[in-house]
Amino acid sequence: MRGNAPRNASAPIDCKFFVLVVVPSAVPYIVTGMRVAMASSFMSIIPAEILAADSGIGYLLQKSSILLQTDRIFVALLTICVLGFIVDRIFRLLVDRVLARYMSFVSQT
Repeated sequence: MRGNAPRNASAPIDCKFFVLVVVPSAVPYIVTGMRVAMASSFMSIIPAEILAADSGIGYLLQKSSILLQTDRIFVALLTICVLGFIVDRIFRLLVDRVLARYMSFVSQT
């Protein structure tokens, strides 16, 4: 919809159009992709730690499962959950501040 307005007014398509129309329209999708990528990184870093690290939460999880230390397994899982939740909330807070203009537009329509 935004892309048709300059074309209908027979304005030339140039870098200014791209910066002022296309990029702002794509920002919410870019941010959503970043949030999904952040969740995927959490899902891939823990198995990587389990396989290759000598320290860290994944290592604690693996070592505790070998030694049948159930309490440490739950501590490691709870730590992973809390870290993921905190990182997601911080990201959402930053997104809400940066994208306040887009959110106000969405809530009005």
